[in-house]
Amino acid sequence: MKRVRQKSLNSVMMDLVRMSNRDNQNSINLGHIIETLLKDYDIHLLPEADGVNVTIELHVQVC
Repeated sequence: MKRVRQKSLNSVMMDLVRMSNRDNQNSINLGHIIETLLKDYDIHLLPEADGVNVTIELHVQVC
């Protein structure tokens, strides 16, 4: 199984905001954020017999 370097969710979100801000100073690409958060998500799951249901919520506040 491929090992993935773990980063805190806060660190990932800040990296994504910085990348998005390079594209357009007034917008954040939510599709890119969601895609990055879910990338390689399946390799972090338990085997099916030991698996659990997971709900992921993303709350966005526009200032």
